[in-house]
Amino acid sequence: MKINWPEPLRLSAMIGALFLSLTAPSLAQEALSVNAAIKTALHNNPGYQSLDMGVDIAHLELDKAKAGRLPTLDLRGGYTRYSDPMIVVPIHQTGVFPELDKDIFSGGLYAQMPLYAGGRLSASNAMARAKIEGTQQRKEIMKQDLIFSVMQYYSELLIIEKLQRASDQRLAFYTREKDRIALLLEKGKATRLDQAKINTQLENARLERMQLDMSYDQNAVMLASLMSAELPSSTSLQRFSVAPNTLPASLDVALDITRREHPALLEAKTQMDVATSKMKIAKAAKRPQVSAVGNARSMTGGALVAQNEWQVGVQLSMPLFDGKIRKKSVQQARLEQTQTRLALKNLINQTKANTITAWQSMAVAKNSVRVSRTALDQAREALRIETLRYENERSTVNDLTLAEAAFWEASSALARAENLYELSKAQLLRTMGVLNAASIQPAA
Repeated sequence: MKINWPEPLRLSAMIGALFLSLTAPSLAQEALSVNAAIKTALHNNPGYQSLDMGVDIAHLELDKAKAGRLPTLDLRGGYTRYSDPMIVVPIHQTGVFPELDKDIFSGGLYAQMPLYAGGRLSASNAMARAKIEGTQQRKEIMKQDLIFSVMQYYSELLIIEKLQRASDQRLAFYTREKDRIALLLEKGKATRLDQAKINTQLENARLERMQLDMSYDQNAVMLASLMSAELPSSTSLQRFSVAPNTLPASLDVALDITRREHPALLEAKTQMDVATSKMKIAKAAKRPQVSAVGNARSMTGGALVAQNEWQVGVQLSMPLFDGKIRKKSVQQARLEQTQTRLALKNLINQTKANTITAWQSMAVAKNSVRVSRTALDQAREALRIETLRYENERSTVNDLTLAEAAFWEASSALARAENLYELSKAQLLRTMGVLNAASIQPAA
């Protein structure tokens, strides 16, 4: 049985159904939360994985530096032919001259262990540890950049999805109006101009829908690229928000956290440690080097009768002149140290400015949501009034289309404002250096 609703109730039901269609999830689609997308990206993204390998490489560098304190053991052998006979082995017994031969073979084990290297070994270990820390901080920087990029594209897809649903409703609206105008035109209650206006608006709505589809596909490709995984052909996205307890209570708190925890600042501080270690290594090259040496070898002539001998001792090496190479190395290390210190100071200023800007942007985004909601309420009421006026022949189709366009524009503005507000929160955490997947939660 068909129910003839009163006109105000029919309009209210239509608007209510419209907003339900804008927010209802698609149950037939495969769900993909932003946290799942972030987890996949962190697991699969090759750029991020390469930095993970960089940490392993830095650990191997530390192992090499530690091994520098250990003795080295080499197996050596050789053959020499002389023009005149030479003694095969050194004199082992007084009054007994060793045999002579032109062909001499030797082989044995040779050992060397550093006893004092002027501080080079300790500095090398410290530099390797600083590089490990620096690589870990660079990995953390990329991790936060990757999380934010995933959030950006995911958020854009959410906006486009909402606009697509709104566009479908807009197309349905103009299709109904096109049919309605055609009936009115037959009865002489509408003009050809009214019909042309509706047809133009319908074509514009179709073009807008095509553009939205293309934009969705482009953002989906970028998200899939970050995740290094194909998105399902039918994907249901879920709204998200930044957990309130992860946000700082004030700008001063945000700045304090930035100074203490931003990975870029921590990485720059490790560069200071690396520069300091380089300075120590350069200075160590000007100091004496002391090593313990020893070998056990066997030597023989052409008769292949081997004789064994061994040696052990201490070697001292003192640099005297090298064309000022060591001096220039110290000067170079000192300049690098100063350069690194200035870079750290500049980075502190930049991160402070970025945090202040992000805090202000978050406040503006929050206010934009409030303004957009008010504008949408006004546009909704204006559309309701214009619809009643038009159905009672008290306004033109042009007035109705203008009100309808303002409503869709306000809906779009609110969707973007809400997503921009969540992204501004994430951007603040990112500029503070504390953004992580745990900061994101499903929207209430």
